[in-house]
Amino acid sequence: MTSRPGPTGLTRWPLLLLVVALVALPGLVIGPAPADAARAPFVAIDSVTPKAPTAKSKLRFTGALHNPSNSVLSDLTVRLRILQTPLTSRGLLQDVGASGTETMGSPIYTRTDEIDKVARGGVGGYDLKVPAADLGLTSFGVYAVAVEVVQADGTSVALQRTFLVYSPDKKSVPSPTKIGWVLPVVDRPHQEIGNTFSDDTLASSFAGGGRINRLVATGQTANAEDVPVTWAVDPAVLDAASTMTKGYRVRSAESKDKLVEGAGGEQAGEFLSDIQVATEGRSVLALPYADVDTVALARAGLSSDVTSALSQGKEVTTDILGTTPSEDLAWPTSGKVDQRGLDALAATGTRTAILDDDALPLTEQLSYTPDPLGTVRTSSGNVKALLADSQLTDIVGSARNRPGSAALTEQRFLAETALITAELPSVSRGLVVAPSRDWNPRGELGSDLVKATGSVPWLEPTSLDDLSAGKPADDQARGGLTYGKNWKRQELGRSHLKKVRTLHRSLDVFSSLFNPLPSEFEDYNLAVLRAESSAWRSNRHRGRELLDSVAARVAHQRGQVRILKNDRQLSLASAESSVPLTIENNLDHPVTVRLSIRSANERRMKVGKLPKSTTIGPRQKTTVKVPMNAASSGVIELRTQLLTPDREPYDTPVTFNVRATVYGSVALIITGSALVVLFAGSGYRVVRRVMRARRQRGEAAG
Repeated sequence: MTSRPGPTGLTRWPLLLLVVALVALPGLVIGPAPADAARAPFVAIDSVTPKAPTAKSKLRFTGALHNPSNSVLSDLTVRLRILQTPLTSRGLLQDVGASGTETMGSPIYTRTDEIDKVARGGVGGYDLKVPAADLGLTSFGVYAVAVEVVQADGTSVALQRTFLVYSPDKKSVPSPTKIGWVLPVVDRPHQEIGNTFSDDTLASSFAGGGRINRLVATGQTANAEDVPVTWAVDPAVLDAASTMTKGYRVRSAESKDKLVEGAGGEQAGEFLSDIQVATEGRSVLALPYADVDTVALARAGLSSDVTSALSQGKEVTTDILGTTPSEDLAWPTSGKVDQRGLDALAATGTRTAILDDDALPLTEQLSYTPDPLGTVRTSSGNVKALLADSQLTDIVGSARNRPGSAALTEQRFLAETALITAELPSVSRGLVVAPSRDWNPRGELGSDLVKATGSVPWLEPTSLDDLSAGKPADDQARGGLTYGKNWKRQELGRSHLKKVRTLHRSLDVFSSLFNPLPSEFEDYNLAVLRAESSAWRSNRHRGRELLDSVAARVAHQRGQVRILKNDRQLSLASAESSVPLTIENNLDHPVTVRLSIRSANERRMKVGKLPKSTTIGPRQKTTVKVPMNAASSGVIELRTQLLTPDREPYDTPVTFNVRATVYGSVALIITGSALVVLFAGSGYRVVRRVMRARRQRGEAAG
């Protein structure tokens, strides 16, 4: 992993003293530890304004004291505490943020707020306003602060730490850091084949307040605040939304075999309308369709699927958004890629890849955060690497479903970026923020972060194109591309990809029956890509379910072209005759097949010349007369099988029993002689009868 920058301009002892100060300054009070931490009162900070206070600012902290305990809390005072020594490194910032609820720093007594009473299970709000001049701060920096609630006797009830970036005036702010955002609009595949969906959770995600709805709102805020973002869009999400607007079916929660009508068409339409407007004229990165697991596919020899996913992704994105996505920018899953995977991307035209900074680590530890630019050699030439700061990625994704969590995440993000800027105050560097694919910013956190990016003086919003336009500094040498074993273990497994290859072969055989190829095969190919999604890394069971469902559907469709099995025994009436075989096509398109027929005993019965191919119309049956040559009587087994026009086996063999009734030459002579004797004897008796009758008539006449 990349070594984090250490402190600048600090010796060992001052650093130790600073750490000790966090827990040992005068005025420190450690509240009693409750026996049941889950029921302990806690302070939530809902907002901190302004984001970049100066000496003339008036700070405002709003939030509430939550009391899940069984005791009533009363006569409460809310006050601010601050550690007046600025934090000097990102590592120290992390240590302070992880120090729990221990109180720290000196209380600010000049401004407080009162909470009269908080009932059991209740909430008591506060609105704490403190002039920045009362904080005793003199220089630009990041300071640890805390909102504390105390009882009348001074006993601490609850405390919540956060951070404050302070500058006496605008002149004291260092040269701003250029920052570029990647905004992921990604979800796991919910669509199976065509208009069939495994569930209807996308509807709620598209609806107001849903996860994807909030991501789009974040992008809309970025546009309004003139903060450049690169939209990283999974085309499968756009494709699913488009399908939903036309009507779709969802597998029932009670029975997977039962399909019900989907209810999210309206929400999907609103999502498409919003994202089309939001991305117009903006930088758009089309991820591979369904965000396929590029590294795993390349490793398994399925690089052609990577190429197909990239091509399909750009085509779908262009068709639905009406915006041409970037042609040479890629973002591998989690920002991690091995050499083979990057070679596969470079072969399709990728010239810049967004990677995690751990994927291209520094060769030596630096005392500052370097520019996010590197270079990697590939089989198709050099590829620039835009390195996303992994610590910022963790921070923006750290908010939880707990009161005040979003505000703490925002303050931590601002503190982190301010410290990066302060590491080299006279040198402007760059930063890339690329939240994880499943980013779920709580409430308006996403919008608040990009809005703050455009408003605080130590950051300068920049496009990824501008960040990648420069050259890596000589003193920021990085090692080669790194791909750890733990990352490899997260990829789609061998057994999964083995099933994918089997499904590919099945589709190839099936498709060879058609000319031209029906449009339905596009649905099959997209379904295979969905089964290769990197989303199944963390949900392998659902991935297997989707893959099995697609394979079963393809097998069912293939089974619609078959040789009909005749329960009655076929008969061959002569040595050279034919038997009828019926081929059925229950598909909506004509197919062309070949027949393979083999006799179990070629000496007793041979198969004659078969037609080169047979075309069966849609929803039709065709009977093929198979010429046979039998040398003797008896029952012979025929093994029949459909082949593709290229002579590939299409289905499993079907066996028939044929009974031949054939006589040899001796048997024919004997039979013929018997017939002659029979006819001669019969003729002699007839002649005698006629002669006798004539004599009798003559005698009567005389």
